[in-house]
Amino acid sequence: MEPARFFHRPVRWLHFVTMALNLVATVWILLLLIMINLDVFSLNVVGRPIVGVKEAVGVSIAGIVFLQLAETLRSGRHIRSDMFLVRMKMTRPRVGQSLEAIYSLTGAVLMGFIVWYAIPILTTAYNGSYYVGTPGVFTIPTWPVLSLVVLGAVMTHLQFIVQSVTAVAKALSAQPETGKVEKS
Repeated sequence: MEPARFFHRPVRWLHFVTMALNLVATVWILLLLIMINLDVFSLNVVGRPIVGVKEAVGVSIAGIVFLQLAETLRSGRHIRSDMFLVRMKMTRPRVGQSLEAIYSLTGAVLMGFIVWYAIPILTTAYNGSYYVGTPGVFTIPTWPVLSLVVLGAVMTHLQFIVQSVTAVAKALSAQPETGKVEKS
């Protein structure tokens, strides 16, 4: 059973945005791959690395992870141990879906905490002009990546809420699972 009809449009919008963020992160990874290879090539041919590659890679990792987090969760590839939950959904669907809803609500709360604590760090980094690197040689401001962390955490928070509402709707309908792991 799917949640109410009014729920479909926001879920489709969320799906589109999470896929777009995932695509941006994937392109970002490819660009980093090119930068790293050019850096290694420069080191071996010219004897000098390209300035700033190490800093760019270091700053990029958190942004990439959070850009891909919501889509990873939506597609069912988020790391979790669900052997008990899958069995419970097959044998006692109401209890299994209720546990799924609790799991998703817990994830939403934790992502909310990340957003709550990251926003002051983001504003401080933006207002204080925080950066990574060596002044006069190469610097990267930290606020763009911190803003991507906040954006990714917000989108993951929303995805957890969607999964929770879907699990509650399934718990109310009490339909047993077919034995395959579901992707919501």
